Amino acid sequence: CVRVTPNNARAYYLCRWSAGRPVWVKIRDVGEITVDQARIEAKRLGTDVSGGVNPNTVKRAAREAGTLGDMWETYRKAVTKGDRTMIEDAGLWRRYLAPWGESKRVGDITIEAVQALYTRIASSEMNRTVEGPDGKKRKISGGATAANRAAALLSGMFSTCGRQFGAAGFNPCSEIRKEKETACERYLTAEE
Repeated sequence: CVRVTPNNARAYYLCRWSAGRPVWVKIRDVGEITVDQARIEAKRLGTDVSGGVNPNTVKRAAREAGTLGDMWETYRKAVTKGDRTMIEDAGLWRRYLAPWGESKRVGDITIEAVQALYTRIASSEMNRTVEGPDGKKRKISGGATAANRAAALLSGMFSTCGRQFGAAGFNPCSEIRKEKETACERYLTAEE
């Protein structure tokens, strides 16, 4: 059916009874799709409603799903690590993970997306400047070690908090191909 609001906005809706209550599911606004397209979509949605699935509940859950930024905050509160380790983790988050996916929904993060991020960090394509905790600007570049540490942090976040964010049993870092780290030898200079 077409529902018209007091502001004269018109939209196609599906109205069905489910669990003893009417369910109104918005299909699309009038003008965005044709009547025939709305009928086809209404049939598809009607099948879902008949099967006991409320499309409005599914939409609401997707809208309210936690983001990677929410997962980071939960992880920081949930884990007990040393002060220095937490500072390093916060630095990895700020430099690599937050710019990439702080606002991404946890359910939208895939193995392929994490592999692409990992490859970008490992190949030193992250040449940019970030602000440190002391307010100073620092240039970051990435590399194999940084990529491995960022992947380990993301993996820990999913292992620790995944269940709370609807990703129980799924860790997008489990199948990424990691780079080999090269040991770096440094010698003291005469001044040191």
